[in-house]
Order: sequence, then structure tokens, then C-alpha cells
Amino acid sequence: MIDETSQDGALRRDLAFHYRLYGAADSTGDCFFLLHGSGVDETTLVPLAREIAPRATLVAVRGRVVQEDGFRWFARITPTRFEQASIRTETEAFAGFVADAATRHHLDLSRTIFLGYSNGANLVSSLMLLHPGLVERAALLRPMPVLDDVPATELSKVRVLMIAGAADLT
Repeated sequence: MIDETSQDGALRRDLAFHYRLYGAADSTGDCFFLLHGSGVDETTLVPLAREIAPRATLVAVRGRVVQEDGFRWFARITPTRFEQASIRTETEAFAGFVADAATRHHLDLSRTIFLGYSNGANLVSSLMLLHPGLVERAALLRPMPVLDDVPATELSKVRVLMIAGAADLT
């Protein structure tokens, strides 16, 4: 459980990624890591997450790559093509961030859902593929395949909700 002084949603810069931590006075112990889409910041998924789980701890994380339209999780070459080295570097750094945040704020990763939208969903899917076992539950909104070389990964125990429209281009 997070400490009372860490629940205000102020921007924190004490780990590898900038993030905001939102707690609830009557927390259930559940946690959401929120990963935004391109061109926005870490606050965009907070209202949705509060609707879904009003008593959960929220860790709203900001992508570290700044490119033309704002914050991203990795460098984009075209709207549907991403720099492979950037994907792997940022996914590795994010895996470390998750472990560090869980330790620092006493978060139970077995009670955590990773909620990602668009580019954020792409990072979560990369995290599941490149760091199996770290993510047990995820909700991916508008993801797309981004890894050119997808490793064979056992994901049968991961619970994933994936929402993507047939006409989604990116």
C-alpha cells in the first residue's frame, strides 16, 4: 500500500520515468499502471481508470520520447512503423521502472492491471513479449504490432482485454 503523502497526483521525478501517483483513502490494494497514447501526457487515462476502479491506486506514467506531437513511448518512423532499438530500450527501461515503483510504493504486481491506449498499448504488448511474467493482467486499447522480430513467448497465463476496431489505421 502506498504511503499517505504519495497520493496527491503530483508529478514525480524520482524514478526512470516521470509519473503521478493517485491513491484512494479506502484503497482495495488493486493498482493500475496507465500508459497514454501519442501526443498527450500521463493524466489522460486517469478519469477512465477512476471510473473503472475508484478505489485502486493509479500510477500514471509519461513516455520519455519527445517527438513532433508530444510524449511517446518510443520513436516513430512513420505512423505505423517504429524504431526497433527505441522499442527495446524503452521497454527495458520501463520494466525496471515497474519493479522500482512497485518496491518504492509497496504495490502488489499480482493485483495490477496495465492499461494502455494506442502507443501506450504498444508498450504494454512489447513489455509482455520482452519481459514475460511481469504483466499478469492488461487492457490494450487500439494496439498494433510494433516489434519486427517477435520472440516466442509463453503468454497463456496472462489475462488480456484487447480492443481494436476493424478500421483502425494506427
